[in-house]
Amino acid sequence: MFSTLTITGVDIPSAITLSREEDFPSHQFQFRVGECKRKPTWRSSQVPEGTGHLSLRLGERISRGRSAVTYTVEVISSESGVAGAAPTRPLPVDQQLCIKVARSNRCRTLAREAWFYNQLRDRTPWRKPREPDQAVADDEKQLQGVIAPRFYGFFAAPISPGLASFPPWSSQDFELMHAPDVGFGTVADDPDHDDRLPADGPLPELRSLNGVQCLGGKECSKWDQWSPDPNAPLLTVIVMARGGSTYTYDDHLDETIAEDVREILDDLSEALILHGDLRPANLVRAPTSTVLCKRHQRIHQWNLIDFAWSLRDDYGNLKQKRKDGTKQSRDVIKRRVARIRHVVHELQLFGLEHHNFDF
Repeated sequence: MFSTLTITGVDIPSAITLSREEDFPSHQFQFRVGECKRKPTWRSSQVPEGTGHLSLRLGERISRGRSAVTYTVEVISSESGVAGAAPTRPLPVDQQLCIKVARSNRCRTLAREAWFYNQLRDRTPWRKPREPDQAVADDEKQLQGVIAPRFYGFFAAPISPGLASFPPWSSQDFELMHAPDVGFGTVADDPDHDDRLPADGPLPELRSLNGVQCLGGKECSKWDQWSPDPNAPLLTVIVMARGGSTYTYDDHLDETIAEDVREILDDLSEALILHGDLRPANLVRAPTSTVLCKRHQRIHQWNLIDFAWSLRDDYGNLKQKRKDGTKQSRDVIKRRVARIRHVVHELQLFGLEHHNFDF
């Protein structure tokens, strides 16, 4: 929907313009065997060009974490790049938005989160991935705007060295003492490195039938070997619909809420995505723009956010086998698909009941 973004604000004396940036794909995680696998077809989402411009004014801080700080924003203007084109999703001027600003050494992490938000445009793991701004013909397959906030893009801009080039970086919001340890490293952050992400690390070679080595989409991404450069800092942000308050202990004890959360995890599991960092801060009241979940026939009251630590599987060649096989073989494949979904769903529920929910 947008290929460029301008940010202004009280603490930003000169407007900063960012361009849409490619995201960072993951390796495939095979849940049945607990191993990562290269996935050559999982590539960075196509970066749209000339599709519109969004102008935002930075507001109050909503939250801060190890990788980024999130702010409210006011939409100043929203311009479509195609005259007369119908919007493929609710326009930002019609809803409340927020902007997540990466710490200068966490751009790679934010790029991975952006990739997962784009994956949520379709809950079916074996279908051809949609382009970021492609209209969704079958809303039943849409998870963005259903169990997670609508996503309006991942943007980046090179910044001159020095904190004054992006004033919020020099504010208390971005002080390292406020970057909490959530189990993936120490509070004493390393400004010269980003965190290791799931699926980082060496994998066995993958070769085609004629012996040619195949690289996964992750390894083909410019983000795979990225590291922060103090002499050439990069400003990266994601823009999305703004949710409400985060999950509380009282919410955890409410069976109606618990059922809604289990259902959104069920939806996520159908897409073979494991959240990976399920905790109260990453469950928020659903934005006002949330639409009906056709699978559960309700508008979910809660949304998941922060997908940087997620893992995803797919069904491999089961799609073609199901299409070409006999009824008996299709039934076998159907049961195999159900088992994979069940494994992912059980892992989601284990995270909900046993990890990081001690408040």
